[in-house]
Amino acid sequence: GAFRRWSEEDKPELSVRLFECVVRNAFGIDSGYLDAGSTNVVDFLVLEPEGDLCLDPDFWHIDRYGLGEFYSAGHSVHDDGFSLEALNAELTQFAESQRLTVLPDDCQNCKVRSLCRGSHPASRYGSDGTFNHRSAYCEAMFALCDEILDYLVSRGYSERLYDEDLRQHLQRQIAQAV
Repeated sequence: GAFRRWSEEDKPELSVRLFECVVRNAFGIDSGYLDAGSTNVVDFLVLEPEGDLCLDPDFWHIDRYGLGEFYSAGHSVHDDGFSLEALNAELTQFAESQRLTVLPDDCQNCKVRSLCRGSHPASRYGSDGTFNHRSAYCEAMFALCDEILDYLVSRGYSERLYDEDLRQHLQRQIAQAV
């Protein structure tokens, strides 16, 4: 409902980053916004007051509930020989090894996977200690992405969508309706 109301305005008064970024995702434009499924977790480091470098605050919740230790990057700007380049390489390898850069298996066949992109990577953490799970926000993100997809199709953008599988799915729906 919130997206519907927001999209009804010719020029929305309020910028809603999640809505805007999911629309960008539909066209294959990486927004860099983690809540819209961006995979560049390395770009969102937190510098704590004492100098420690940490991942996006959503990873802190995993630590908070004793499920894992992911928030701290294990480095401080006060460390001897500290280097952003070395930290970037280490965290990039971490993101790849933890599957933060790919969609979870459960999302591979989802109709709106290219819009949702698995939501925030930290929201995919499971009791088995991996991030290879649907997002805790899956139900809400599916509803939002489905609404955005309907909006884009109604505006004639279906041929411009990034995901070829999604375009084919929409063409089959149209053919069945006829």
